[in-house]
Order: sequence, then structure tokens, then C-alpha cells
Amino acid sequence: MAAILAKDFNLKYTPKFEEQPHQVLATIHGSCPDVHLMKTIEAFGTGSSPLRMLLATDVASEGVNLHHECHNIIHYDLPWSIITLSQRNGRIDRIGQTKSPVLRYLRVSTNEGMLKGDETIFQRLIEKVEEINRSTRQGETVLKLYEPEAEERYIAEAGILPGNVNVLEKPATVAANEATELDVVLKQASPGHLADQADFFLGKTDVAPLSVAAEDPEPYKDSRLRLFVDKQFLLEGYRVQFPVMRMYELVDEYDARGRHLPNTTRKNQGGTQFRIALGEWQAAGHDPHDPAAPPLTVSWPIDDGLQNVTKTFYPPFTKVDREADYARAYEVFQQRYQG
Repeated sequence: MAAILAKDFNLKYTPKFEEQPHQVLATIHGSCPDVHLMKTIEAFGTGSSPLRMLLATDVASEGVNLHHECHNIIHYDLPWSIITLSQRNGRIDRIGQTKSPVLRYLRVSTNEGMLKGDETIFQRLIEKVEEINRSTRQGETVLKLYEPEAEERYIAEAGILPGNVNVLEKPATVAANEATELDVVLKQASPGHLADQADFFLGKTDVAPLSVAAEDPEPYKDSRLRLFVDKQFLLEGYRVQFPVMRMYELVDEYDARGRHLPNTTRKNQGGTQFRIALGEWQAAGHDPHDPAAPPLTVSWPIDDGLQNVTKTFYPPFTKVDREADYARAYEVFQQRYQG
């Protein structure tokens, strides 16, 4: 597609990664090395190069700020996800934007059978996104599924296949009822035993409760959730109640001194600069998992560029595994109080 655009606009273009920041038209995608990816984004976002047109996959949909030099987005493809579209729009439609964002969506118009229904759903999808753009709501609040993949699957199964053009008018049943299901399951458990567990974890007693069966011997057949009065229950509760925290675990890293490494997914200050510096540091032959590797020093601007912050991070850089931490904590409590 980049080659076609370059031809139509009579622009010079090469797909070489290292040349992207220096062209009027550039492309970024998942195969682009981090160093070249961030340099291209920085060139486009700061106006520090001739780059004026950026063709991107969803690598630019979250954690990237482009609003300083750009106020136009054209969605060449339309994913079946409100979250994804909102994240894309959020690259330019954000605090600090000095112009009115121009958002365009390319879609096919047709009167043919099922495809006509698809067009209607797409129209409602765009309308929902526009409603979010005009408010302070998040894309996740519409279907309450919190993950783009879950939205796409739900819209396909509950909207496109059965021809339900109203699929976006209310939250997905499973997601909306998940917390209610957990409440129902908990109510079916032994109230006395749950009270004992609460006292134990709040430090009101040193005696850990023994695992006992719920008063109702019949399993809860109508729910995907199951009650576990043991370590598994603790882990299942974390997975169900904290999906966003689990998502951040995929990107969060810490250095040897416990300092959080800034990243663009959380939109941390210095996330972009750290990514670029890390790529150059690795290109010099350093391993982020090697305790003997030299420290990495990174600087980034704050207060609208009025001053800089410089921080040094010490290898090894490691991810946090909260599930493993919770499992270990449970085992420690169990050994300490149950022998």
C-alpha cells in the first residue's frame, strides 16, 4: 500500500527500516525493530523530519502520542472493536491537541444480503466510537469486555452471524454478569467458613481455616466460575477481577533495584525515550537479563520540556509475576499456620 501511495503522491519511498524517519511517507508495523520504530514515531510526532504521512498497523494504536503534529486519522481497515478504534483515535484526540481532530473511516457500501447487515453494524460501531470521542468515557464501557479480541469475538458471534444489528446497544451478557455470578457463588459457600477466612487474611486470627465443602452439596452448574477455598480460589479471583492488571504484567519490568522501567503501554513519562535507549543499548551488545551488564541511563523532558529527568536503571531487567507471588504467599501462610 505504501508503494501505491508513494506513486500517487509522486513521493520517493523505500521500505528499509532505517530510512523511515527520513521520508515524507513512512510505514511502521510489528516487524519493525524497536529502535527504528520509535525513531520513526518520534520523527512524525515531533515534526523533526520531512515525515508527514505515517502508514501504521496497530503498533501505533496505544501508548503513542502523535497529537503535536497531526490531527488527521484515516482508518483503512475497521476492526470489530470499539476499544481498538478508540485507542487509535486517542493518538491524536487527546489533551494538548490544538486543532479539531479529523477522523475518517473507510467502509464498503452494499445492498447485498448479509453484507448490508454488516454495514449497519459498522455504522453503529462508528457512532459508538464518536459518542466516546465526545465524552470522557472509555471504549471499554460499551460492551464491558475490556479486551479488543473479546469484543471482536462477541460482535461476530452475537451480531454478524445471527444478523443482530442491535448487538452494540447493551453490554455483553457474560461480561456484565460475571461479577454477579461470583457473588452468587460466594453466597452458596459456607458463610461461617468465609468469615473464618476473612478473619485469617485480615490478621484477626492466627488459625488458618481448613478447607470445607459448601453447605449446598450441589455444584453451581449455571456459572463458568467455581468456588475454591484454597490457593486456586485466590488465583481465580485475581484473574477474574483484575484483567487490566494482568495485561500490564505483559509489559511491566523492573531493574535490579526494584525501579519500574517506563513503558509506552502505561503511557509513562520517558517510555518512548527508554525504548529507544534500550534498543541502542542492546544493539551495542548488552543483555538486559545479564546482571553483569552496565547500567542504562535515560533522560526525558518534563513540564512541557522546561526541564529534564535523568534516571539510571541497573540490570537484570525482569517482569513481575503476580500470580506466582500470590501462590507463594499462600504457601507461606499455609506452612506457617497449618504446619
